[in-house]
Amino acid sequence: MKYLCLTVTLTLSILPSSGLALPKQGVQALQTPVHNYEINATSITIALADIAKRFRIVIGVNQIVSSGTAQPPVKAVINDGKLSDVLDVLMKGNPGYQWRLEPDGVVHVMRAGDSSTITDVVLEKFEIANVRLSHLTEAVYQAPEVQQWVAEQHCPRREMVLVFGGSTEEGPSISLRTEREPLRSVLDDIASRTGKFFWSVSQYHLKDQCFSTVTF
Repeated sequence: MKYLCLTVTLTLSILPSSGLALPKQGVQALQTPVHNYEINATSITIALADIAKRFRIVIGVNQIVSSGTAQPPVKAVINDGKLSDVLDVLMKGNPGYQWRLEPDGVVHVMRAGDSSTITDVVLEKFEIANVRLSHLTEAVYQAPEVQQWVAEQHCPRREMVLVFGGSTEEGPSISLRTEREPLRSVLDDIASRTGKFFWSVSQYHLKDQCFSTVTF
């Protein structure tokens, strides 16, 4: 039997992963064996970023954060299991979050009950050429459809790199061209090309003002 230790004094058994009919490539990734895997991160977002890079599976986090609500630290140990068990453990230790495997093998994590967000915006055309990692967020916000959403929702960009686990490093240059894709799919593609395999989008309110962030 597999066990999870969320704190020094609490041990929980690992729950089985989602019963969805998963595509072959997703099954292969989520079946990756995990042994003596330790998670020790300041938040679930940062823990997921580490998992994405380590296992080379694209993970996108999409969340609406309540004002004044901080993600708690994450600490867990998976002695013997699969990658899907690691995700289940994180969701169990962070009530309200859930993960879903998409048909293309990407894992999306969201908070249960969240309404539509900027990631639902469909980009008629998105094209970038030789854009560095540190400038990718700016490129996303320059898309006309994203600018329209920001204006309509009164929810401008505000970066919080240290909170949401983004990166200011230069990294590789990214080129991409897509048509009629929702922003979340564009972010999936960008994350894969950066080699980090991770993106995070958050909406939150500060003094009654809505802000949004996109980080890689």
